[in-house]
Amino acid sequence: MKKTVVLSVIFLLITVYSAFSLNIGETVKYDGREWTVNNINVNKTVYLCPRYDYGRFFNKSEWGWFYDSRCITVPLEILLPHKKTNTSSSPPVNKKTGIIKLAQNPKYLNTLPAGKFRKIYKEVTQIAVMHPTQENIKAYMYMTNFLRLKALVFAHSVSDYVMENPKYNMDKKLGQTSWSAFNFRNISAQNRKIFIKSHKDSMGLMVFIKNGCPYCMKQIPVLSWFKADYGVDVLLISMNGCPQNTMGLPCMSKIQAFYTYKIRYEPSIMLVIRQKGGRPAFYPVGSGLTNEESLAKRVYYYAGTYYNPQERYTDKNFLYLLKGGK
Repeated sequence: MKKTVVLSVIFLLITVYSAFSLNIGETVKYDGREWTVNNINVNKTVYLCPRYDYGRFFNKSEWGWFYDSRCITVPLEILLPHKKTNTSSSPPVNKKTGIIKLAQNPKYLNTLPAGKFRKIYKEVTQIAVMHPTQENIKAYMYMTNFLRLKALVFAHSVSDYVMENPKYNMDKKLGQTSWSAFNFRNISAQNRKIFIKSHKDSMGLMVFIKNGCPYCMKQIPVLSWFKADYGVDVLLISMNGCPQNTMGLPCMSKIQAFYTYKIRYEPSIMLVIRQKGGRPAFYPVGSGLTNEESLAKRVYYYAGTYYNPQERYTDKNFLYLLKGGK
């Protein structure tokens, strides 16, 4: 009985497939691309692979355009209305000559909004890749060069405008050469140090460690350098007893503090700022081993936005800055 049912199903599928003449190895068009029919499954699905599939061709990045193209499974009914005759014996014919001509018409391209241009450029690129005829490549190169020239004109226009309106010049402080960038970093580091030192008496660092933690032991010398360079007090808080060598930094063992401040990693560093009225404000500035420069930048950022709240980049303050506020 079972054997009879299976044979009936197979006969029915063969009848359906034969009626529409969909064959393994045939080229079909689906989702704007050409695919090869690799298998017709009994559950009325078809296993398709990208055309020009040469084994590992699609699995290695050095193959360029076709990298990571994958075979797919689609329902049989989707393919049947779009059946295409086998073209393996003849080269594919590009029927989109209209868009290829438009891609080389500068008057037409100049009328396009950016989104439409991008859509046509993508389509021309796909045509040129799949059908690299001389005319298709010419259209692709023409649009590429057109886009490049547009970008250059835009860049020069922006540069000219910024020169006439220096307040929009984002490079005036940073500089445009490696020499000036290096000096800018040095100046920024000095400014950070001056600012942190000027507020050292109203802020400090709580550092949560664990005795025996190798990263905590490496963090302690960094904290010692930070205190020497910036003058900020540092307090070590351990969950299981203080290590023997804390390099002069005060240490206390208090496991409850880990729960109070929801510490999940050791070492963790928290900036504490004494607010007006004596209440502290807490800012996490380190999770895991943190170098001195990164620690200084984070302390400077949080302390800066605390002592100078107008510099916080909220929508309101950002709008104020854009309008020329200081």
